[in-house]
Amino acid sequence: MSVAQNTPPGTFCPPQVSFSNNFIDFGLGAFTANQLIVGSFGVRAAVLPAGINKVLIGELQGGPPVLIPLPAGSTEPIIGGMVPDGNTLWVSVAGTNTVDRIELVGNTVVAQVATAFKKSDSSAAPPNLLAVRFK
Repeated sequence: MSVAQNTPPGTFCPPQVSFSNNFIDFGLGAFTANQLIVGSFGVRAAVLPAGINKVLIGELQGGPPVLIPLPAGSTEPIIGGMVPDGNTLWVSVAGTNTVDRIELVGNTVVAQVATAFKKSDSSAAPPNLLAVRFK
């Protein structure tokens, strides 16, 4: 029996470099983005717009943009993270004060996780920091 050597710690394969200059028109006019998230494979990007209760998805290789509405009570996506395969997005949402899981294959919000964050006056506060860790 032989055992293969593991890759030494600190050794990694650098990601492929890609470039896209495709213009994506979401049909919303001018808006300010809270965050731009690009998937690891450079296939899709998510835009979290300020003051708009939608998540905007652009396919970087072409294709129509997608506007994913957030659940009732949501006012805007604040910050988010995408898993490496680019198919799942986690977003903190103001208004509902939740962290929402969005499946990008079906372009739907599939889960909402309530948070208990409070401002100094004890009113509800949306989560404004989010890290995505995968297994």
